[in-house]
Amino acid sequence: MGTIILDRIPDENKFFQVCSLIVFYPVPFLKPGCLLPTESRKTTMPRAKPTYEELSAKIRKLEDAVSKARQTELTLQNAERSYAESLKELDKMCREIYAIRSMVNMPQLFLDQNWNVVGYSSDFSLLSRKVVRYARLRKNVKDFFYKEDFEKLKSYLELIKSLEDLPYDEGRPWKLRYQGPNPSDKIGQSWIVYTICENCRWEVAEDNGRLIIRHKPHIRDHLDCCLMSAREYGGADEDIKVIYHVTTPRNKIYLRDLTAIISGTSGREATTPDMFGYSICVGSNYNSEGRIQKHGANVITHPEVLDLNTGYQVTLERTGGRITRKLRNMLTGKEMPPLEFIDYNAVYDRRNHLGFYTYSGEAEIFDIEVYTRKSLFSIDQFKIPIDLEVGIKDERLRGRIFKLKYAKNEIMGATLHTLMLEDITERKKDEEALRESEEKYRTLFEESRDAICITTREGRMVDLNPEMLHLFGYDRKEMSEMNFSRLYVDPDDRQRFQQAIEKNGFVRDYALKMRGKDETLMDCLVTSTVRRAKDGSIFGYQSSFHEVTERKRMEEKLKDSQRMEVIGKLASGVAHEVRNPLNAILAISEALFQDIGDNPEYRPYLEHIRHQVDRLSILMKDLLELGKPLQTNSFTPVSPGDICTGAIELWNQSSDHRSHQIRLVRSAELEDLEVFGNSSKLKQVILNLLENAAQHSPADSEILIKILEPQKKNLGIQVIDQGTGMPPGNLSEVFKPFFTTRKRGAGLGLSIVKTIVETHSGQIKLWNNDPPPGMTAEITLPLNRKTDK
Repeated sequence: MGTIILDRIPDENKFFQVCSLIVFYPVPFLKPGCLLPTESRKTTMPRAKPTYEELSAKIRKLEDAVSKARQTELTLQNAERSYAESLKELDKMCREIYAIRSMVNMPQLFLDQNWNVVGYSSDFSLLSRKVVRYARLRKNVKDFFYKEDFEKLKSYLELIKSLEDLPYDEGRPWKLRYQGPNPSDKIGQSWIVYTICENCRWEVAEDNGRLIIRHKPHIRDHLDCCLMSAREYGGADEDIKVIYHVTTPRNKIYLRDLTAIISGTSGREATTPDMFGYSICVGSNYNSEGRIQKHGANVITHPEVLDLNTGYQVTLERTGGRITRKLRNMLTGKEMPPLEFIDYNAVYDRRNHLGFYTYSGEAEIFDIEVYTRKSLFSIDQFKIPIDLEVGIKDERLRGRIFKLKYAKNEIMGATLHTLMLEDITERKKDEEALRESEEKYRTLFEESRDAICITTREGRMVDLNPEMLHLFGYDRKEMSEMNFSRLYVDPDDRQRFQQAIEKNGFVRDYALKMRGKDETLMDCLVTSTVRRAKDGSIFGYQSSFHEVTERKRMEEKLKDSQRMEVIGKLASGVAHEVRNPLNAILAISEALFQDIGDNPEYRPYLEHIRHQVDRLSILMKDLLELGKPLQTNSFTPVSPGDICTGAIELWNQSSDHRSHQIRLVRSAELEDLEVFGNSSKLKQVILNLLENAAQHSPADSEILIKILEPQKKNLGIQVIDQGTGMPPGNLSEVFKPFFTTRKRGAGLGLSIVKTIVETHSGQIKLWNNDPPPGMTAEITLPLNRKTDK
C-alpha cells in the first residue's frame, strides 16, 4: 500500500479526517535496501512533503464540500417528502373527485389537443366498453359519436375558437381607479376579511416608510384567508387591469399561495369569494405552480417556483373575456411564462370585487394600482353555454340521449379537453309528457273566459291570460311591472285575502272589490289556490277572477223591485183604507171652519188640522203612486225641453216658487231630440228634484236645470242647487223608501223618482258639487229610436 510520512502529527481530529478522506494509490512494495530500477530512478522525482497549511486548506475545502453535500441531501429529502405529501394529497383529492363524479353519474372522456381519446372515468367503461379500445388506440372522438352530433360539437368548438382571434390588444386608454394602500384604508371597511376567516391576521401596516397590506402567517390553522375590496372594479361593460407588488417570505414554509382574485364576491356574503370570478395564483401548491382558476377549479396551470425574500411585480388584466397574468422578478428582471385564459362562459356580470388570498401563509402586498376602461367587447360574446344532445355509436345505447358538457384545461402546458355526458333519455320522455300537458294547460289558460293570473305573495305578477288584461284594461307590460295590490279598492282586502287563502290553502267565490285601469270599480268573485315551492313554502297564488258587477247590480235591482212591489201593495192598501176616514176628517174640519173659523180662539187649531189633513192627503197620494205600476204601453215621444218647461210651470204654481230662481239651460240643437216615455211622470220627476233642491238650498238662491248633449244614445238632465249638499254616507241610502234627512219629510220622493226613471230604462245619480257648494242630481234617459243619431 502507499504510505504518507508527516513531519509532525497534526491535530488528532484533523488527522483522522484526512485519513478517512484521502485516497491512497498503491505502489509496488519495496524491501529495505532495495533500489528502484535504473529507468525508474531516472524518471521518478522524489515527492515533496505537503506543509501543514496546505493540508489545512485541503481539509477546509473538503469540509465545505461535505457540508454542501449534506445540505443538498437534506434539501432533496425535504423535496421528496413534500412531493410525496403532495402526491398523497393529490391522490386523495382525485379519489374524492371520482367519488363525487360517480355519485352524480356523469361519465367523462378526456381528450388531447387533437381530440384523441386519452382517458375516461371509471363509470364510462360501464356505459360503453368501446371507450377502453378507443383510449388504448388513441382513436379520435369523432368516431365515438354519430356524424351529425359530432358536427354540432365541432361547430360549438369553432365558435369558442373564434374568441382567440378578437383584437384584445386594442382598446381605450386605461383610467386609474385605485392606488394604494392608503392611510384611509381600513380592514373591515375598505377591505373586508372573508367572514369564515375572522381570526386571520390581515392588516394595513407601514414598512420602511411605505404602506403594505400584510398577512401574518398561521400555517398550523390550514385556513383559506381572503381579503376582498369593499368597492367593485370593472363589470359587464368594463375591462380591468391590476398591477401590484408582492414580497415572498424569508422562511419557505410560509410561502403558501400568493393569489389575487378579480370579479369575486365582497367577503360579506356567505359564499366563498373566489368561487365566483377568477383566482390568479403565483407560487401555488406550496410554491410549485402558477395557475388561473374559475369556480375554484384549475383551468390553466404551469410549473412555477418563486425565490424567497424576493419582490415580484404581478400584472393581471381582464379584457373582454380574456384573463392574462404576467409575473416579473424585480431582483433579476426575469419574467415567468405568462398565463392566459379565454372564458367562453363569462361570470364577471355578477360581482366585481378585487381581493388577495393566501393559504394561512405570509404575504406582503404593496404598490397596488387598479385601472378600468370601457370595454370594446360585449359580455354576450363570451357567453357561449353548451347545449348539445348527442348519441353514442354503440348498439347497446341505441336510442339513448346524452346531454353534453364541455370543459377545457391547460395542465402543465398540455391542453386537455373534457367531455361530460349525462343520460337524459328518461328526462326527455318526462319533459315531452310535461310539454304536452303544459300545452293543454296553456290552451285552457289562454282561452279561458275567466281572468286567470299567478302572483307571488309580494304581489309580483308571474303569469296572466288575455282575459285578465281585458278585464282590468292594462297591457301585458303594464301589468307585469305593477304590484297586484294596486288593483284592490281597499288595500286591506289584500291582507285579508292572504290570511284566508293561507289558512285553508284555497278560497272559493271570495268577494273582492277591484279597480280597473280607468278607475272603474268592479265586483269580483275570486277562486284561488296557493302555489308552493319544492320545500313546501308558499311562494304565490293562482287565482281566477269572475266579474259580477252587472249581476250584482241586477240582483240589487231585483231586490229593490221586489221590495218596492211589496211596499207599493202595502202602501196602496193602507192609502185606500186611510183615505175614507181622512176625507171624513177633512169634511168635518171644513164644517167646523165654516161654523167657528172666525173665532180667534179656535182658528189656529182648525188651521193646524187642515194643514195636517192636507199633508196626509199628499202622503196617501204618494203611497198610491208608489204602489201603482207604470204602464209602458202608454209611453209616447216627448221633448226633454217640454218636460223641463212643464215642470217649471208646475213649480211656479206651488207655494215655494217665490223663494228660489229657476233657470233652464239648453242648446237649440237639442230641440229636435225626443225621449220615449210618460210626459206627466217625467215632469213629476223634475218637479220632485226641484222641491228636494229647494229644501236644501238657501232662500233666493238659483236652481239650474241643464239639458246635456247626448252621449251613447242617452240624454241627461241635471238639477243643480247651491245648497249644503249631503253627507257621502247618505248618497247610497237616499233612494230607499222612507229614508229622509228632513224633519217633516216622508222619505218617498226620491224613491218614487227612482222608480219612474228606471221604468223608463234610465238611471239617476246624485253627487256633491266639487268645488262646493251644492249638489247635482242627474237623470239619464234613452233617446227615442226615431231621433237616435
